[in-house]
Amino acid sequence: MQHPDAAMQPVVRVFHNPTAGGGDWPTARLMALLAAEGIQATGWQSTKADGLDDAVAATTGPLIIAGGDGTVAKVLARLPDRRLPVAILPTGSANNIAGALGARLPAAPGDLRRWLLAGDTRPFHAGRVRLGSNPPIPYFESIGAGATITAMEMQPPRPLHGIAKITFGRAALAQALASAPPLSCDIAIDGLHRRARAIALELPCLPWTGPGLWLGPEIRPDDRRAVAALIGPADRDAAIAWLAAPGTPRRETMAAPPLSPWIGDMIMVTGLHGPLRIDDDRLTDDAAGARLVVDRDPQPFRIVVDPMRQPVRGRLPDPPPAARDSS
Repeated sequence: MQHPDAAMQPVVRVFHNPTAGGGDWPTARLMALLAAEGIQATGWQSTKADGLDDAVAATTGPLIIAGGDGTVAKVLARLPDRRLPVAILPTGSANNIAGALGARLPAAPGDLRRWLLAGDTRPFHAGRVRLGSNPPIPYFESIGAGATITAMEMQPPRPLHGIAKITFGRAALAQALASAPPLSCDIAIDGLHRRARAIALELPCLPWTGPGLWLGPEIRPDDRRAVAALIGPADRDAAIAWLAAPGTPRRETMAAPPLSPWIGDMIMVTGLHGPLRIDDDRLTDDAAGARLVVDRDPQPFRIVVDPMRQPVRGRLPDPPPAARDSS
């Protein structure tokens, strides 16, 4: 049946990173896609040009973000009204935000136009972090400490994009995990304190982070609970094997990691020293033992999705032998 609003032409504001994913989606290609979809751009803003703050602040209706995770985060962090529908066109390398929510590029003419007119959205509760007495800062993938900081700062010999970038990132993380010294900290989850030692600590708000790493099905973008995921010193070898396990770096082949997430409404970490990562940047050069408080923003973003498409989950752990036998 034809949609009752099929004759309408969606009017959107477009935010575009023309260099994402190696520049496979330059402005002309994206303009041609939107024209073929019957979508009218009321404003066009390159996220690499001046004026981004003013352009986002002026947005009062549906918007399209074309780029990778950094581009999506840059625009969402400035968005004044989270009730506005946001369509993500994942043109970057990892595209963790889009993959976790089921957002994708249109596979057939009219797909994007149909999604925008239908108004089907999924909620995304971004993370919030407060370091010491500083005001809360939003984040869109993860807060990290330990080996992930070292891996993030390893640079390839030449610029990489797509699968090559993801493969390098996983190899860098494996190298960092191999020599990472343990971190010691106190983690309080809804008031329950645990002493922890870890070679990597992640506080994610997505099941996917970094170079396409799946952290497990317990972590959901539509959940309002915070998560702490640790790789302990005893799991060093298992974590390195986990990074090397997929035959290809496709999302569907990524197995569940050797960690058990701790989940609660609010997580407080104290006693950390050294640098902290927020998404792809440094939050601080040295946490210096300050209190780190993480929760999820109660007001979600509304991400436009194909109602027939589910988020990419990765490969679930194999059931234990008894469960296999009983089935």
